[in-house]
Amino acid sequence: MWQRNAGLGSLIAVMIPYTLVSSAVWLVLPAVWLALGIPLGPS
Repeated sequence: MWQRNAGLGSLIAVMIPYTLVSSAVWLVLPAVWLALGIPLGPS
């Protein structure tokens, strides 16, 4: 639904959970990758 009084603060407040989850996933992914011993690039 469109809200006339929604501003930049509202947008930021809505995006915070998505940002936190995305950041957590992208921090865990390389750690798991390295823990499994998968090379980061061509040997």
